[in-house]
Amino acid sequence: MGLPKLELLVVDDDENLRKMVRISLEGDGWEIYEAGNAAEAMRICHDIAPEFVLLDLGLPGNFDGFSICEALRRMPSMKGAKIVILTGFDELTDVDRAYRAGANAYVVKPFSPLQLPELFARLPAPEGMPVVSAQRAT
Repeated sequence: MGLPKLELLVVDDDENLRKMVRISLEGDGWEIYEAGNAAEAMRICHDIAPEFVLLDLGLPGNFDGFSICEALRRMPSMKGAKIVILTGFDELTDVDRAYRAGANAYVVKPFSPLQLPELFARLPAPEGMPVVSAQRAT
C-alpha cells in the first residue's frame, strides 16, 4: 500500500497549461484535478477539498481568481488549503490583492511546473506569502 497522494486543483482556462502541470506532477504522488472556470473550481473544492490549489487570476465569466480565492477561504473545508496564484499579472497591486484574498503564494508566468512541489513544501501561512517570478530577458 503506497502513500496517500497529495491533491492539487489546477484552475486555469488554458487547457494546455493544465495538461502541462498534470504531466509534470501526476506520477510523483500527486492527484491532479482540473477546472477551466470558477464554477468548476468551486464544485471540485466543495466535493474534494484539495490540499493545494493553483489558481489563475484571469478566468472567463463573472468571477476572477481573486474572487475565487476569497470564496475558498470562506469554505470551512478549504481554510487550511494552500492556494498559489499563477498569473501573467506582475503588478504589486495584484500581489497585494492576492495576499488580501488569502493566497499563500504568487507565481508569475512563465513558470516551470517542476518548481511547484518545492514551492508547495515551503508554503507559509498567508501572512508570509512568497512571490516567485521568472527572470525576464532584457
